[in-house]
Amino acid sequence: MKVAGENKPGRIMATATDLMVPVAGLPITIARTYDSLERGKVGDFGYGWKLALGTRLEVNSAKDVTLTLHGRRVTFQFTPQSQGFPFYFLLNVKYTPEAGVFGSLASDGCQVVYNPAPNNPTLYTYTDSYGRVYKIGADGTLKSIQDLNGNTLTVPPNGISSSVLSRPAFDSSRRSRGAPFRAPGYPLGRSLSSP
Repeated sequence: MKVAGENKPGRIMATATDLMVPVAGLPITIARTYDSLERGKVGDFGYGWKLALGTRLEVNSAKDVTLTLHGRRVTFQFTPQSQGFPFYFLLNVKYTPEAGVFGSLASDGCQVVYNPAPNNPTLYTYTDSYGRVYKIGADGTLKSIQDLNGNTLTVPPNGISSSVLSRPAFDSSRRSRGAPFRAPGYPLGRSLSSP
């Protein structure tokens, strides 16, 4: 017997938690995840490694939006609504959740479109059934999370900050690729109390 091809034992994933900051409202956990399926892509921490925020956003050709948050995948159908007579050709942008989903989705694109006009938002706002608000870029990157008390985690390209901390929780601007980061004043891999 002869077997041809590359050995593919399966997908390998690993997550390492570098920092946990329990702050009011939204605790901050900084973790990095390795995925062997992404081994050819340079991520936040080197080849195959990325910041483990657990968000993903996909938009299909029908403009339906599928979100993956905390391991749960939900789809919102793009269902624009006519404004009726005499402006039946104008449509209000609306996203309808799949059965069993109790959150809502909105986008920053034009809210009234001409039938059939493209609607190309750059930012989506998902509100879950608990009232937490997630702002996610059209490229799938998490921008911010806000809880019911107005506490906000902001995720710019160079780190993570919290509205309840006096300093950034994580600053990646001085970190080299492939190295775990060290937040100023926070030890690596330990749970902390907020300053």
